[in-house]
Amino acid sequence: MRLPILLAAASMALFLAGCHRGRDDIAANAVAPAGFVPPTALNRTDFIDMVDRRFAELDVNHDSELSQEEIPSRHHDIIESFDVNHDGKVTKEEFDKGSLARFDKADINGDKVLTGEERRQAEVPDDGNALDGGNAAAPASAANAS
Repeated sequence: MRLPILLAAASMALFLAGCHRGRDDIAANAVAPAGFVPPTALNRTDFIDMVDRRFAELDVNHDSELSQEEIPSRHHDIIESFDVNHDGKVTKEEFDKGSLARFDKADINGDKVLTGEERRQAEVPDDGNALDGGNAAAPASAANAS
């Protein structure tokens, strides 16, 4: 009596394992058209969480300030611009305010949601100069600095 139940369970496990593998193969072989960027939306609350996590990652010595050595070179100018008192260090408060100011500037319609289109527009402002040196991966977010 137990043998049919065990066989049925084993068959079901093999079936499910086969289904899972098929999905991975499809995803791995999927090809997007050249230049395709999936639509994105980042709300301000989630952005604040990202900023908090990013500051914690950068603040290696956990003193609530980013020294020049802790600021990554990739976004050095952006993060350094957050240093409003020009003491050579970026505090958590300065980092938060600077990051949110960049978010708000990129949020063209002011709905507190940054769409992919708004991010792309923030990359090249009216004067033709990219907000962060031409880095399309993180146009309005120091939180994405690495």
